[in-house]
Formats: sequence, structure tokens, C-alpha cells
Amino acid sequence: NVFLSQLFEVVSKENGQLQSQLQDTQRTVSQTRLDLDKATQRQERFSDCSAMLEMEKKERRMLERRVAELEAELKVKIYNLTWVQIVSEIFQIHYLGLIEIAC
Repeated sequence: NVFLSQLFEVVSKENGQLQSQLQDTQRTVSQTRLDLDKATQRQERFSDCSAMLEMEKKERRMLERRVAELEAELKVKIYNLTWVQIVSEIFQIHYLGLIEIAC
């Protein structure tokens, strides 16, 4: 019973940390998308200048890769968060069951 309580606390703490990391990653993805949009707009404005265009294309490709990396990271964090939530719910069910048995 004490073990399950301690385990539940650990899982809950990890859940909170994962949620915080998830929010940070979501903010980073949003900011990177904004940067990508800005780069795309700049690319359209300066399309006449070939040197500028090439630089903008490189920046855009870099940002697109960064968005893809962050989205992959976000998927992993969402998966981990979901797993922690499932485990947390299982521990809650078992913990409540032990309390009912004890009473």
C-alpha cells in the first residue's frame, strides 16, 4: 500500500515533468513555424535576387528540417505522456482497490 502510494507519486511527478516538456516543445514548434512563415514571406519578396533567394532557400530547408525534428520529438513526448497517464490510471485503480479491501 505504501509502495503503491510512493510509486504513484513518482509517476505523477514524471507525468508533470513530461507535460511541461511537451508544452515547451509545442511552443518551440510554434515559434519555428512562425520563423518558417517569415522565411517564406522573405523568400517571396526577394525572389528577384538570386543570392538572397539561395540564402532564403537554405534557411527555409533548415527550418523545415527543424520543424520535422520537433514534430517527431513532440510525437514521442505525447506517446510517453500517454503511457505515463495510462500507468498512473492503473496505479490509481489498484490503489483505490487496496483502500476498499482495507476498509
